[in-house]
Amino acid sequence: KNVAENNRRTQSLELAGSTVFQAKSAALTASLADALLQNSRLTALNLSSCNMGDAAVKLLAHSIRDNVTLFELNLSHNKLGRPGLIALAQALATNTGLITLNLLGHRVNSEVCAEFVKMYGTNFTLCKLIWTLEVAGYTLK
Repeated sequence: KNVAENNRRTQSLELAGSTVFQAKSAALTASLADALLQNSRLTALNLSSCNMGDAAVKLLAHSIRDNVTLFELNLSHNKLGRPGLIALAQALATNTGLITLNLLGHRVNSEVCAEFVKMYGTNFTLCKLIWTLEVAGYTLK
């Protein structure tokens, strides 16, 4: 509610591991994504371990495409696959606000990695990307 109302006191939203969010992940992500389209105050959003899948992150990706106030986004330990991660990378290509993105706990293959490399061709603000990269026989951090 505070995010949707652009409440000046709501600068960070901590939903990590929220059982309510886990139970209603799709509906709550849709509401949050709509709110982020208008919000200009939220700077940090933690959605780690919230049972989010590809459809949910695609909604969120659309919302952060042009968002310039969200600096930190934690999506670690959800259920994101290749389609969701690629949609996120494509949305970040035009984002000029996000500085830190946490994607720990997701399988980042070469195709996903290539989209993020492509994203860095136009995104100069994302300075910290946290993930585990899996390349045939190796795990890189």
